[in-house]
Amino acid sequence: MVKNRKILISTLSVIFVISMLIVSTATAVDEAKSKEHYNTGIKAKQEGNIDAAIIAYKGSIGQNPNFVDPYINLGAIYFEQKNYQDALDMFKKASEIDKTNLDAFKNLGAIELKLKHYAEAETALTTALSLKPKDSELLKSLAKVHYYKKNYNGLVETLSKCHTNGGGDQLSYFMLGKGYQKLKKNSDAITALKKSIELKKDNYN
Repeated sequence: MVKNRKILISTLSVIFVISMLIVSTATAVDEAKSKEHYNTGIKAKQEGNIDAAIIAYKGSIGQNPNFVDPYINLGAIYFEQKNYQDALDMFKKASEIDKTNLDAFKNLGAIELKLKHYAEAETALTTALSLKPKDSELLKSLAKVHYYKKNYNGLVETLSKCHTNGGGDQLSYFMLGKGYQKLKKNSDAITALKKSIELKKDNYN
């Protein structure tokens, strides 16, 4: 009886190992197919075949739901099509899968701002800045959020960082000037607005 039990246990162990190998192999095949669909999507998008690109990216996600890149590329297509809700869903899903993916949070912040979801935009952009603190475009986007939320102290602080990093432009200095105006810091406002005008002139020269 004991001998039969040992044989049974041994047999079950072998079956378990074989089943694990099968699962592992299936997973590898799924990842390979997912990347194949993804590369097909990239090629289709480059060739201007948007419908084929969408189908390919969806196929990539279907094969491997944890592969972040097709979500981001699909979200970008939806954004270009002004299909903002679907774009939002894609970027949100990407940020949930990979908490350290800069592109996911950067795009999520942009679409939340576009949809006037200012609190959500601030959260996404703040997370993106934690991954790349000196990104001037991210800082300017966050400053816009502060402006719309009437957080003028936050706007001034954010744009000051942006300008310290050398990322200022005509619009950022204009926003800074308006922020200072709201805070009744008129001297600082004049300085910032003059800088904005100078940069605007340079763009036309």
